[in-house]
Amino acid sequence: MDDDINDNINDNINDNDDVDTADDPTAEGMPVRLQKVLAAAGLGSRRACEDLIAAGRVEVDGRIVTELGTRVDPDTAIIRVDGSRLPTRSGMTYLVLNKPKGVVSTMSDPEGRPCVGDYVRDRKERLFHVGRLDTDTEGLILLTNDGELANRLSHPRYGVTKIYFADVPGPLPRDLSRTLKGGVELEDGIARADKFRQIGLVGGRAQVEIEIHEGRTHIVRRMLEAVGHPVSRLVRVQIGPVNMGNLAPGRMRHLTTHEVSALLTASESTDKSRKPPAKVAGKTAAKPAAKRGGKRPDPAKKNVGAPSVRKAAAERKAAAKQAPAKKAPAKKAPAKRTAAKQTPAKKAAPRPKRPRS
Repeated sequence: MDDDINDNINDNINDNDDVDTADDPTAEGMPVRLQKVLAAAGLGSRRACEDLIAAGRVEVDGRIVTELGTRVDPDTAIIRVDGSRLPTRSGMTYLVLNKPKGVVSTMSDPEGRPCVGDYVRDRKERLFHVGRLDTDTEGLILLTNDGELANRLSHPRYGVTKIYFADVPGPLPRDLSRTLKGGVELEDGIARADKFRQIGLVGGRAQVEIEIHEGRTHIVRRMLEAVGHPVSRLVRVQIGPVNMGNLAPGRMRHLTTHEVSALLTASESTDKSRKPPAKVAGKTAAKPAAKRGGKRPDPAKKNVGAPSVRKAAAERKAAAKQAPAKKAPAKKAPAKRTAAKQTPAKKAAPRPKRPRS
């Protein structure tokens, strides 16, 4: 947007309307004007957000809102802009941590080992991690106090994908990707990869990228070991739309508003476990059953109808066979055009000569 995100501060200061607790986004449980909620979420200045509302691009609890005076509760309302969920709940924290190898994925450890909780111990809010990584696995972990979002991101039914980089023995067979996508039998059931590709080969070891949406314990390691390529190093680089990027091991950062919005939208995706039944080749859909009380027509009978109709049709067919065929009138040959005979024109008689006197 052309307007700077921080312009909403000046707009609020210069606002001629009376400021009260009803317009304060920090007042818990109080309705707030929709344009101020959008501006506080970082969509731009208040006037830019008013343009979004007037254009019909803002949805509140499943209903398009175009009235500028609309008030909402940012802690309970579900607000979307252009179909993307907007984070509006106050007091929510969203962090991404690059967990180093050797750190336990717990908020505390009775054995005194280094854990994820050590990195947020000085924070006041009660945070918990999204998803687990075993001690030897590195990479991205999300930390938040948004319990609903954490549950959706962790549950496989919502289909939020995770991407991993792994080092495995090479070379790899050509059909390995098809094998992993088709499913690998494990002791707790079949596991499938959504995507798989080789990204490098160094010193006899292959670097691969694998994408899954399940969260079973050690699932990536077990899948690759089951196909004969045990993992020597594993790094999770992405959860849903959030990528770790160049974040160094042991470092942490806040998620941007755009990343939180993308996470909320991804967590509301349709349940991937409910797939429509597969179509069987060579078979067509069953025809709907006949109405109750009626009879199904016999497909073996060609003439289906009332007896009188069948009788009349048979009589017309018999009469058509007995009647002699009418001969079409012979066409007259067109008269030949003959050229008109030309008769020589008669010469005029010569005038008599006058006698000389």
